[in-house]
Amino acid sequence: MPAALRPAVATLDLPSLRRRQHAARPRVLVIFDPDGAIAAAIARPRPWLAFALVCCWALLPPAAFLLAAHQQGGLESVIVDEMKKSGAWEKIRALPADKRADVLRVTTPAMTVGLPVGAASKRAGWVLFVAGACFLLLRGTSSRPIHFGDVVGVVAVGAAPLLVHDLLTAAAYLAWDLRSIDPKNAVASNPANLLFSGADSRSAVALLLRGVDVFELWSCWLMGLAVVRLTATRSLAPWLVTYGGHAAITLVGALSSRAAT
Repeated sequence: MPAALRPAVATLDLPSLRRRQHAARPRVLVIFDPDGAIAAAIARPRPWLAFALVCCWALLPPAAFLLAAHQQGGLESVIVDEMKKSGAWEKIRALPADKRADVLRVTTPAMTVGLPVGAASKRAGWVLFVAGACFLLLRGTSSRPIHFGDVVGVVAVGAAPLLVHDLLTAAAYLAWDLRSIDPKNAVASNPANLLFSGADSRSAVALLLRGVDVFELWSCWLMGLAVVRLTATRSLAPWLVTYGGHAAITLVGALSSRAAT
């Protein structure tokens, strides 16, 4: 090769071969600019603040449900109506009047406490599961040193579609009569909402179809993308964790429902 060409070859720069650098954007814009929001979470990690926000946001739907129930005849009447829809009321109605009253007297305060605690715990468990599994799988192959908290932070940012779903669900509770919708599936974002109603909405098939939810599948993608950006790898492991975990949870829920009927 002529010597005159060697410097040009040595300094040849192909942008297509370089890993793209994304400009950091406010994390609240993750829905519109996921790459920018994830870049901000990597550059300025505030993992446990993001984790706390995602978990606290999950309180919106149960808080809205409880408020709407009290405005629409009381929580006890809403519980009875849901029992009638699911078919559980037949067993309760067969009890003596005093026993039936005891069941409702216990169920009402239990739901008042259990709904918010359950929603926040479910969200926290999901984020920590994804973060923990991805950290264990990729810490040895990551292109940069990572800590568990770093993974928690980007996974929490990737969970943003779930926050949109929370907001829409809370709005549905406050805008509609709880007796006219399925409180467990208030937003028409999956096939089960359109194909099943009443007691059928508690069937195993309906619960499986609930897993095909736009917001949940979207969040699985973003959480996987966030971990890939953080670790600077080309691994498919983060998406295997998110989509595989979501599928497993959906399947277990459907099988549990079938066993209970």
